[in-house]
Amino acid sequence: MSGMRMGAIALFAVINLVSAATGSAQEGVAAPEATAAVAPAAPGAGGLSFAAEAQKCGKCHEDEYAAFRDNLHFGVFAKTGVEKACAACHGDNGAEHAKLKTKESIVSFTKGSAQTPAQQAAQCLNCHKNEPKVAHWNSGPHNRADLSCASCHTNHKGRMHVKPSPEHCLDCHKDIAQLVKKRSHHPILEGKVGCKDCHNPHGSLSEKSWVETNVNLLCTKCHGDKRGPFMWQHQPVEENCLNCHNPHGSNHNRLLVEKVPNLCQECHQASGHVSTAYDSNNGFDGTGSMRNRFVGRACLNCHTKVHGSNAPSNFSGRGNSGKRFLR
Repeated sequence: MSGMRMGAIALFAVINLVSAATGSAQEGVAAPEATAAVAPAAPGAGGLSFAAEAQKCGKCHEDEYAAFRDNLHFGVFAKTGVEKACAACHGDNGAEHAKLKTKESIVSFTKGSAQTPAQQAAQCLNCHKNEPKVAHWNSGPHNRADLSCASCHTNHKGRMHVKPSPEHCLDCHKDIAQLVKKRSHHPILEGKVGCKDCHNPHGSLSEKSWVETNVNLLCTKCHGDKRGPFMWQHQPVEENCLNCHNPHGSNHNRLLVEKVPNLCQECHQASGHVSTAYDSNNGFDGTGSMRNRFVGRACLNCHTKVHGSNAPSNFSGRGNSGKRFLR
């Protein structure tokens, strides 16, 4: 009888433990905001959960911890059960760092870091190396310029972990900053086009880290009417849009690298009116006729389809030839 009584007592104790665990789980469901903020996956072999590990660092680094809790990495680490928390990026030397309280005792990403930019980037690539947009980092221009991921990114400023483009890019690319302020420019400063619409900052297989394999494919993503194929192809256009345009900005209309007709006459030097030179005797102040081609759009007054034409070629009409890009 005493054995049965002991068994009943043990069973009752087990039931109480199960009820307590169920109640705790229900309390966690009832407060989803608290769960998302501080209660990540269950602790593993280390005995501390992700949030508890992060809070250990937060006792000294209060501002960084408060900002990190709103960062994308915090949510990802918590959901996947990563227990290292801050150590996932800053290394496993936390105990020594707590004693020395110096940035040299950990992996740091600020000025004065003991790690080289390549070592800092390698720390990030431990997780990000298989992402398609980062796959060409090692051969990219920013890596070759001895920059690290931390040159643009930070995990201690909430969800906006990188300054918005183009302001951030133009901080370094001063030559481009001058071009985008010229009177004819892509609406970059206006926020309608961003640097990342054309370039992959982490590198790519194409020139200038374009997001497409060549510049014409890149430009015609937006300028579809210039894509072709046309019955009559303008060869410099077919070859490279940059033969005639500066994509960032220019002082000439439509981002042209030079004013027409000078731009056109760099190639068109055949016999006929296309090779007429303008000088003091044949220009605005000389004896030139009213057909002076510096007026208005110059060559483009007549040759309106310079990117290509699908109109038939009719030389007898002398005004409707698609081959001459007149229509």
